[in-house]
Amino acid sequence: MVGDHPLEVTSRTYNLIAGGASCFPGGAFGQAYPGMRLRDGLVDGQTAVLSGLAEWSDFRTNLGLTNASQSAAQVVLRLYDDRHTLVHSSGPMTLTPGEWRQLYRPFRELAGRSNVRNGRAEVEVKGGAGVLVHASLVDNRTNDAATLWATP
Repeated sequence: MVGDHPLEVTSRTYNLIAGGASCFPGGAFGQAYPGMRLRDGLVDGQTAVLSGLAEWSDFRTNLGLTNASQSAAQVVLRLYDDRHTLVHSSGPMTLTPGEWRQLYRPFRELAGRSNVRNGRAEVEVKGGAGVLVHASLVDNRTNDAATLWATP
């Protein structure tokens, strides 16, 4: 969409805890996402790094890729384990204009790993601009999530 007035969009995702739950009944756990601008995104040739990612019995990670531009973007995802060993590398993935894509548990689903306690993801932009990258590090006991924003 294109408009002639400033627009700020924010979001919050959360889990509601049932009233009869044994831990934190009636509570909610969640994370907020700030409003971002096209110029906040990565451009062709930049690589985003997310550290401290996990996939094991206590924690899981989800990755979010957003193309905030009005043109397609291409990204390459690389995942590294605790020993800095490359465990997965994707071919270029195309993000359509305005697309948000969640990669659910990429260490498990893409790399077949469920024993990563301090992993890293790198997202390299191979074409396009306005690519935003974040991770949700989720505590499996409470489903509480922490948002990690990528740095170039």
